[in-house]
Amino acid sequence: MNRPGASTTATRLTAVSPERQAFLLLRAVFTVALQPRFGAYLVAAWLLAIIVDLLTLGSYFDVALRDFGLLVAALALGRLAASPAPRSAETGGVAREPVVTR
Repeated sequence: MNRPGASTTATRLTAVSPERQAFLLLRAVFTVALQPRFGAYLVAAWLLAIIVDLLTLGSYFDVALRDFGLLVAALALGRLAASPAPRSAETGGVAREPVVTR
């Protein structure tokens, strides 16, 4: 994504190079995969920062709107990951502990 002014706000505010920002984004993706309860909110915060950056540039409003949709999806994933296990009718409405076989 070679847009004019890309990552200028983030680089100026954090003094983190765009390459390092890409590496941190990759780590955030793995965090979502391995720990969705925490990772979803991490990505939501990252997307919010991207949206603010896009809006301060004064253009790319369509990309900011797309990222807002992704932000809502990340928040929904966080809520789903934090919800308790569904209750089963066959166990009398009580959630069963998973069986671990070795």
